[in-house]
Amino acid sequence: MTDEFVAPEVVRERMARLTEVVEGSAGVKHGARLGRVEEVLVDGPSKTDPAMWSGRTRHNKLLHFAPTQVDSSEPVTARAGDLVEVRVTGTAPHWLRGELAGVVRPGPRRRVRIPVVAV
Repeated sequence: MTDEFVAPEVVRERMARLTEVVEGSAGVKHGARLGRVEEVLVDGPSKTDPAMWSGRTRHNKLLHFAPTQVDSSEPVTARAGDLVEVRVTGTAPHWLRGELAGVVRPGPRRRVRIPVVAV
């Protein structure tokens, strides 16, 4: 069946064309979100930049943002599990970047269990 395989150079060329189309389409869709405020469920620190945090919008788009609101009279900090509002300030083919606008609803906080020792 090796004679039925597509040549590697054809595979690379087709993949490059497909990537160009997909990333162009994503760029147009993400560009329409610039300036909008999106609700985001906070996942936690970004895997690539610990100074940034990551979360998912209602449309499951990955959004990176600084966890502290900078233009507020009272500092607001997002934590993992919080539902926050983020203003979209930048785009990339596979993710969005934004600024924290506020916390909509704090997430559940973990309880600390105290071990009970029988005497």
